[in-house]
Formats: sequence, C-alpha cells, structure tokens
Amino acid sequence: MVKRPTIWDEIQRMHEQMDMLFESFFTGRNMFNNEINNSLIENKRNNELTTEYRQPITDIQETDKEYITTIELPGMNKKDIEINATEEGIEIRAEQKIENKKEDKKNKTYSYVKNYAGFYKHINLPEGINKDKISASYKNGVLEIKIPKTETKKKIKKINIE
Repeated sequence: MVKRPTIWDEIQRMHEQMDMLFESFFTGRNMFNNEINNSLIENKRNNELTTEYRQPITDIQETDKEYITTIELPGMNKKDIEINATEEGIEIRAEQKIENKKEDKKNKTYSYVKNYAGFYKHINLPEGINKDKISASYKNGVLEIKIPKTETKKKIKKINIE
C-alpha cells in the first residue's frame, strides 16, 4: 500500500527546502546544482581547486599615473591578507579562522564555535605598469592597492615620403 502524502509531509518538504535555501545564501553555494554552478577558483600555488573563497566587491579606477583598486574585505585583519604580484596579475587572498571554546564545569556546559571567512581575487595587469612600486593599504575593511604606470615617452618618428 502506497502512503498518501499528508499536509505535514508537504510542510516538512518545504521546511527542508527553506533550510537548503538559507544554507546556500550564507555559504554562497547554489542549492539547485552545486557541482555545475559553483564557481571554482584555481589555487595556483598548490594546484588544487576549492570553493571555500568568496569573490570580494572590487572597484578599479584609472588615472593618468596609476590604477587604484579598492577591494572590500569585511571583518578581516591586516595580518589575514596576502597580496602577490605575479606575471599575470595581482592575487589577493584573505583568510580568517576563528575558534572559540567555552567550558563551564560548574553548569556542565560546553560550547565550541568555529568560523571561517575567505576571499580570493585575481586582477589581470595591463602592460606598462611598475610592479616594484605597487603599494597597498587597509583601513575599515577596505583594501586599496595602487599600481603605478611606467612612464612611457611617446616617440615620434618622422617618416620621409619617397
């Protein structure tokens, strides 16, 4: 005999879907098709693929002398941020792991909270920049990277007509 679904079965199914929806919202994972739609970020240093990083909000402005990149890294400390200039561009990685353990023997309670936050961004660099003079500052959750342009003098060559 086939069990007929009841209203309580439907409520349970909706409850499970809402749990999956909220989990996907807070973890950045797609609840409908994790394997296909999750963006994989290549960790070039040790050639492994990971989905632990989020893409930070990034803004890039160009002036006559430099490129100014601002990257939002909320909740990070300066020591948690790593910036590398490679041949292809600038790689920004920020990771923060927090573990809190509380034990109250008197009340016989134990609490363990573990939080992880990670950001990754790769910015391709155009030609004509000076990698040796790239500077960065971090204040109030915003990382600012200044990428100076190399001074290129426009050479004008007169061409004779024969």
